[in-house]
Order: sequence, then C-alpha cells, then structure tokens
Amino acid sequence: MKNRTIRMTYTVLVLLGVLLMAVAPGMADAAVAGPTDITIKKACISMPDGTVTAPQGVPPITCPAGTIVMWLPYDNVGAAYLAPGSFKITAAEGDSLTITVSNELGIPVSLVIPGQVLTPNNGPVWLADIANPYTGATAVGSRPTPTTPDDPNDPAYKYRVRSLSHETVAGAAGAPGAAQTYIWPGLKAGTYLIMSGTHQGLQVPMGIYGVLTVTGAAWPAYNQETTLLFSEIDPYIHNAADDVAKSFPSTNNYQPKYFLINGKPFPGNDPIAIGATGSTTLLRFANAGVDTYVPLLQGQSMLVIAEDGNLKAANLQFDRYSLDLHAGKTFDAILTNPASAGYIPVYDRRLYMSNAAEAPGGMLAYLEVPDAVQNLLTVASNGGTGKGRV
Repeated sequence: MKNRTIRMTYTVLVLLGVLLMAVAPGMADAAVAGPTDITIKKACISMPDGTVTAPQGVPPITCPAGTIVMWLPYDNVGAAYLAPGSFKITAAEGDSLTITVSNELGIPVSLVIPGQVLTPNNGPVWLADIANPYTGATAVGSRPTPTTPDDPNDPAYKYRVRSLSHETVAGAAGAPGAAQTYIWPGLKAGTYLIMSGTHQGLQVPMGIYGVLTVTGAAWPAYNQETTLLFSEIDPYIHNAADDVAKSFPSTNNYQPKYFLINGKPFPGNDPIAIGATGSTTLLRFANAGVDTYVPLLQGQSMLVIAEDGNLKAANLQFDRYSLDLHAGKTFDAILTNPASAGYIPVYDRRLYMSNAAEAPGGMLAYLEVPDAVQNLLTVASNGGTGKGRV
C-alpha cells in the first residue's frame, strides 16, 4: 500500500510539472527585459532637446506650434512614451520574445525584426491599389493568383505588399483597435532593429522603431555594453503625415533636418559612460534612418565582431575607426577603453552635424571613460556661474 501511495504521488507531481510548463509559457522569457506591451500613438517632439509630449485637445488631437509630429510606441506598463532611442529590449540567446501591440493611429501598423523569425505570421498583407494605401482592397498571405498569367495587365499583378507581417488594426486617440501579439521564438544572438512592417518608407521614419539586443555564449567576453542608434527627422514629412485624410507625402523627397544618436541631436545627449579605463565595451551600432551614416570614433579603433546579428569568424573580424552603417544595418564592435580617463567623440564622418542648418549639432555624442576621482569646478560664464564635471 505504501509503494502504491509513493507511485501515485510521483505521478501527480510529474503531471503537475507538465501542466505548469504548459500554462506558463512566459517562463521561457525570464531573461527578456524592456517594454513588451505597447500602444502606437501620436506624439509631439521638440528639437533639438528631444523632449516628447502628448498631443493636445480633443480628437483630432494636435501638436503645439514649434513641435514635430511623431508616431511612437507607448509603454502601457510604464505609462510613458518611448522616445526615439528609448524603445530597447534585451534578451538572451534562445529566449522567446512576445510583444503585444495596440494601435491608436487611424491606419494599421505591424512589427518586424529583420534577422529574427516571426511565428505565427499570417502576413504579408497585399494592397490592391497603391493609390489608396489604407482604404483599398487587400489580400492576406499569398498574392492573388492571376486569372490570365500571360497578361501583364491581370489585376493580380497590381497587388503590392503593404505589411510584411500580420497587422494591428487602426484605432483612434484613446480608443485603440484590437491588440495583436508578435512572437519571435528561439532568439538569435546579436543586435537587431525592431521596426514597423507596414508602409515602412513612412512609418519607420515617423518613429516606429527600436532595438533588440540578444546576448550569446559564443560571443567574445566584454565588461560592459552600450547601444548607439542612428536616425533622423524630416519635419515636413512628419507634419504632413499628421493628417491621414490627406495623401501622404512621398518620402522620395525625404530631406532630414535633425540627425539623432539615441533619439537626440547634439547637444541633447549627456556623455555616455562606458566603464573604467582599460576595460572592454561592446558598442552596438544600429541605423533606423533612411540614409547611410558613418560613425567614427575619434582617436580610437574598435574590433568589429558581428554584422546584422551574425557573429564573424575570428579570421574575419577586423579593426576599424569607422563603419559604413547603411539603412537598416547593425554592427557589433568591441572597444578597449583608453588607459586614461576622458571623453571619446563619436560622430558621423559624413558630417550630418547640424540642427536645421545650425551647427554644431546633429550626430555627435561623447563616450565617457570616467576618472576614479571627479573634480567639481565653478565655471564663470556670461550667464553667471554653474557647476559641472570636467
């Protein structure tokens, strides 16, 4: 009788363990950190300080004069807009990432992470009439089959992809449409862009982007890491896209006026601390912009170890002072911090270093190798006195 009781208890415990695994899929996401429950909302940003505020008034809500319209993720848990450069998620290799998306824009949106596999995904979404990108007929999955394949004018050939993945339907301010989930199981190590998969030529520049960083056991050791996300803003395109009743402006004429590192142009960013002298820092570069940028470390070189999330073999890694960071591209590079404390300028070698044609500004930031002892000085200026670290 005792043996039977032991066997029954063991069986119940095993079944209970199986049930817990079945009902708790989030257990595999324990290492995932960052905003994973978001709503895409209209927001207003001021330049060059990068301050984000909510639109004003009752629908249709508007941005104050002097600000620029953005479409930004809103962290539903933290109750805050994710300003450009602040939508960041970290995970470990093999984790499963789930992002829940609601939408208050009057147009559909979606999410993709190039280099990671989205599943399940019933996209893409095909558009029948490119002249009506959000009101025309659509097809989901495969493009419609041509009735007469040899006829180049067959209606099926007019379909174009609107969204690379399943869509989160349109909503309105304060009344989001039905939420959708986007799941990426078995994450690969590396640095990746999170971005809108819908009408990417417009929605990504409008602000629907972020960064996913995934650590991996096979990667070289380092002491700390930091992300440098490059992007830009064209105020004309942003403010013209505010009214969805109008025809959206073509981004073929995209002419950015503000050039950002981690969501702000110079001098908006504080120095980025990268650890002690002589330690190693993994620099994660990502370009969510439309143009190519060339980040350069003044007076320092770095060992490039990965590209687009793919770790390079040891014999293919290389030292560089600068990188050709094309649109949508990522690089991972290891910097050995200098032996003495100080600041390392990082800037765009193509010299996108102005704010609406006023210099200095744009893509300039400083990496800080802090001194063990910080000196506080009183600095005289035309405006009085101030205190700061030098």
